[in-house]
Amino acid sequence: MHPILMYHGLDAPAPHGEARYTVRREAFRDQLRHLDALRVPIVSLPQLLGGGDGVTLSFDDGEESVFGKAAPLLAQFGGVGVAYVTSDWVGSPGYLSVAHLRQLAALAWTIGAHGRSHRYLNDLDDGALRDELAGARAALEDALGAPVVDLSLPGGRGDERVLAAARAAGYTTVATSVPGLNRHLRADQLERLAVQAGDDFVRVGRLATGHLPTVAGEVAVVGALDLAQRVLGNQRYERVRGYALRVLRR
Repeated sequence: MHPILMYHGLDAPAPHGEARYTVRREAFRDQLRHLDALRVPIVSLPQLLGGGDGVTLSFDDGEESVFGKAAPLLAQFGGVGVAYVTSDWVGSPGYLSVAHLRQLAALAWTIGAHGRSHRYLNDLDDGALRDELAGARAALEDALGAPVVDLSLPGGRGDERVLAAARAAGYTTVATSVPGLNRHLRADQLERLAVQAGDDFVRVGRLATGHLPTVAGEVAVVGALDLAQRVLGNQRYERVRGYALRVLRR
């Protein structure tokens, strides 16, 4: 079992962020304290891929609060995370700067890509898909002066064509929004469990320890959402997504 939790930002959403995926700093601290009390170690992405026991914390989009708020709290518990960064947003208000990225990397955080512009990858033609993947990787490698080989799919949208394009662009790991515990660990299809604003530390602890009823509930919710997305398409689905989440998570 190799659970990965998926966060976004803390306290207030960045300009492209969503309140639903923004966790209060105090709640995040409580979650870390609870994981510590449960004796669940926080492991880096390389440690997880090497078979290490524990939970990995990932953060999508590259919001500034990851550096200013999440990283210091994680450090108090001896942990580091994964920052999946939308490269076009680097340095814009509310998002990580190049200096932030370099400092996180120096702290042993993994810096990965989250696309160049956050467009849904499965909506793009082959040329635009290559540009989105290669452009994000090139921009982040230029900022860091180091290889960037980890990717998370914007909006969790991806298919076999997207995965093949990611491999061709030089990515060796791909994080999805498919819920699960990575029991059969596949670097190119990493499962993650989303943490939302209303989730308390007990729920987060259950996700991190693989509590089957909690994980199964998340699988059911995301499965229903995935079906709706495939029926409606990305654009129409986005218009009803908030309502669907409220109904399914009751």
